[in-house]
Amino acid sequence: MPPNTEVHGVDPVPIENEEKATDPYDDDDAPDQAFDGKESPTASVTLIEPPRDFAWNKPGKPYDQIKGKLVAPGFATFELNIDKAVAEQLGRLFDSVETVELTLEKIRNIPPKSAGVYALYRQDELWYVGKADSKKGLAGRLTRHRRKLMNRAGISASEIKFKACLIYSFAAIDVETILIRLAVRKKQIDDDEERTKAANDHRIALKAWKKAGGEVVSGVPQPVNLAGKKSKAKPPALNNSGFGSNDTGKERDSQKTSRFDTAHPLELASVVNAFDSATEFSDIRRHLPDMAEDGTCPLLEAVVWFSEAVYFTCRISKGARSLLARQEKIKVDPRTLFAKDSMSACLKKVSLSLAGLKILVLEGRVLIVESDDAGLKIAHVCFENGTQTSVATQPGSPQSAANLAAQDGHPHEGTA
Repeated sequence: MPPNTEVHGVDPVPIENEEKATDPYDDDDAPDQAFDGKESPTASVTLIEPPRDFAWNKPGKPYDQIKGKLVAPGFATFELNIDKAVAEQLGRLFDSVETVELTLEKIRNIPPKSAGVYALYRQDELWYVGKADSKKGLAGRLTRHRRKLMNRAGISASEIKFKACLIYSFAAIDVETILIRLAVRKKQIDDDEERTKAANDHRIALKAWKKAGGEVVSGVPQPVNLAGKKSKAKPPALNNSGFGSNDTGKERDSQKTSRFDTAHPLELASVVNAFDSATEFSDIRRHLPDMAEDGTCPLLEAVVWFSEAVYFTCRISKGARSLLARQEKIKVDPRTLFAKDSMSACLKKVSLSLAGLKILVLEGRVLIVESDDAGLKIAHVCFENGTQTSVATQPGSPQSAANLAAQDGHPHEGTA
């Protein structure tokens, strides 16, 4: 057969003036890229080496195994290990995607109802791995996290960056668990490498000492004690901390405070501006409550709007709603009642309008309840009739020093 021919069936067909096809994804000298199914290299992700936060090159069990079983001599079963493919490919892609600030502008680049996985970073350290289904989507989940980071002591949403990935056929794959395990595995590998390096450094130092004479016993290089030093790598700091939990209602109030709420409780000195925060949730919330021509509205409607508009979780009990509903003749001016101020000053002012009710501040949420509600024992601070009172806390739930220092109600801009 002459050179430069292809075979189709049995008939050789000469190919004249053949030019080698150029494929940007098949260039040995070009960096690896993740192909998005479109004929546009600019839409691709340049894949990195080596792993950064996830151990996709050494994924460990069960992601490094071939699923097969010997049934009889000469006969076996095979099951495609989808998790192995996801661990090796998604881990590398995720490491290769840049982090961006957790701002509404960046979050809104994500199409609505995109299901997938995401990671949060604080000071360039992997901080949290989570997932989102198509109901709320990645954008909705990230927006909720941003909201939760507002009005907190010792942290701000401006410190946090994120990366996210839409995943097709999401429901069939537990990508969150896979990424968390890859993150733990990466820490284990790093720990092992550190211990190996320490042992090698000791051998080199000992060899140099012997070569130099090795007569002074006190000068013998001491080996690193690796006994009991097996890696105790843990998931990212905020996984399993309660950070990603939803507010499930009254039954959660008596439970132990989450690690996140304990470390970063609500900051009474932080600024609350319900009118600004309401605009961030314009798809599901009104910018303003429905007001009459004189700028007033029923007290219940105003308080419900406020509870939905602020960043922090603010829950109104059924009893409190019933009491407010019976006070339908009471009208308030929301712009005056909820004017921008510190959380402490704002809640004082609101409580002055809530006859028969009190506002309880827990570490991670605010409750509006009836004055005789037994929930006082779980609160740190109580606002009633325009007065702020500190409440003795339960053991294991210390009130933050920042909140105690904020009793004067001066706003602290840095945590807004």
